[in-house]
Formats: sequence, C-alpha cells, structure tokens
Amino acid sequence: HLAVLRGGAAVADWPARDRARLEARTHRVVRKRGNPVVGCAPDGQLHLFVVSVGIGGWSGSAVTHLRSADGGRTWGEARRLVLSTFLNLGTLVRAQPVAMADGSIGLPAYHEFIHKHGLWVQLSPGGRVLRATGMHGGARSLQPSVAPLDGTRAVAMLRRGSDGRGVRSDTPATPTVLRTVTDAGGARWNAPQATEVPNPDSGVALLGLPDGSLLMACNPLARGRHVLALMRSTDDGATWTQASVVEDGPPDAEYSYPCLALAPDGSVLLSYTVRRERIRMRTFRLGEQAP
Repeated sequence: HLAVLRGGAAVADWPARDRARLEARTHRVVRKRGNPVVGCAPDGQLHLFVVSVGIGGWSGSAVTHLRSADGGRTWGEARRLVLSTFLNLGTLVRAQPVAMADGSIGLPAYHEFIHKHGLWVQLSPGGRVLRATGMHGGARSLQPSVAPLDGTRAVAMLRRGSDGRGVRSDTPATPTVLRTVTDAGGARWNAPQATEVPNPDSGVALLGLPDGSLLMACNPLARGRHVLALMRSTDDGATWTQASVVEDGPPDAEYSYPCLALAPDGSVLLSYTVRRERIRMRTFRLGEQAP
C-alpha cells in the first residue's frame, strides 16, 4: 500500500501491487510479499522494491523492482533483480535506496540463504544491475542501512542476526549494532564490526545530515523492542550518543522497523511500526527533541 500524508494526517491511500497483479507482471508464483521500500529519483520517478516468495520461507525470496512516473498511482514493468548465483534465492531488502551522484541507484539488500550478510546493489536509472557487492565477514548481519559520506565513502549500520533459532554463538553477552564502511564507492566493504550500541536482533535506520553527522533510529536494548531512540554520530558512525528517546513503553510493547528521511524543508521524518499493527510517523527539526 501507498499513502499520502499532509498536515499530520493520511489524506489518501491505495494498494500499489497485490499478489495477483505482481504474479501477472512477473509471470511467477507469488505466495507472499514483504519489506517494500520506495525511493524517489532526482527525475521524480518512484522506485519500488518488494520482496516476494514463491516457495518456502524468506530464504526462498527474491527482489522485484517497479517504477512509477505518477507518484505511485500506476506502475510499469516489474523486473526481478538477479542478485544471487544460487537460483537467485534468499535476497531481501529493508532499508530505503540511496540516490547516487552519477544518477544510479544504490540499494541496500541482504542475503538470508545459508549465511546472513549485507549486500550493496548499484542499479542504472532504468533498473539494470551494475554491481552487487557483499558485506562479508564477522558476525551474522543483515538489513544494512547506508549513508553516503562523500563521492567514494559510505557507512552502513547493520542488524546483528541470529542463526534462525534465536541462537547467537558468535555474539557477546550484549549484542550490538554492526558497522561497515567503504572507501571505493561500494566496490568493496570492510568486515562489519561491533559498535557500542545494543541491538536485540532488530532493524535500524541511518540518515546522513546536512552538517555531516549521522542519525540512527534503533532499539538500543539487549532484549525487546519497547524502546525506540535516535542516536547521533559525528565520527562517521564509529561512536554514538543518544539524541532522543522517541518511545519508551512497557516490556511487551514493540516499536520497530524504523525508517528515516530528510524532507525538502530540512525536517527529519521518522516512521516505524507500533506492535506491527500500524505505522506511526513523526516529524521534527534538527536541534529539537523528537515529538
């Protein structure tokens, strides 16, 4: 589904692609869909990336790319991205794409088939895969969120993953958010390293700010997702300080799957799910506490 928000309220919402229409466009069986992410290119086109599963669980997934020239009202050709050498299975997305300086699209993705690790995908404006580079090494990691630092450098913050059974044999007593950097325009990434920010196997969102600092939304806990906070870094994500606590609920609450974006007027947009039942959007200006 897509929605238009204005003045703090949803003024329109509509289905973007249901299962039947996605099957018709891709000519493939689609059992379930998940993790849709959308980005707006400099030419005004919307790019939608959605995970679909034809057989098995999420390890049998692939990513489909669609484009819209009318704000998401209609969508053109659906193209399945080839991002894995093994039957093109086990690839997912979760974080929003990044507009690159050369006009291409940077798409943070990840693999969940056998091994969990981040993946950086670079696409042409038309959706052709130009490069797919793994973020290998270190602990199991997934769902990278990427912020460019300059023309060749970028940083990614990643969720530390379990082995699928809730067991982290390679994880210290308090699991933490992972960090990796590239100084080669995404052609190679260093092995993800642990930060000091706790992470209970939950997704994070990363945003580069105009002053060169980084903003991260996360659940800074060893267990649970009942606290959602904004963290800020002035050293490219090496260290973090808490900027604001957005939500602090009882232990059975859940505030998760955050996304961050910078609005044209300079305000920061934060969206996240509440108990996986509804989406909450907050808007705030830099230097102010998140409302």
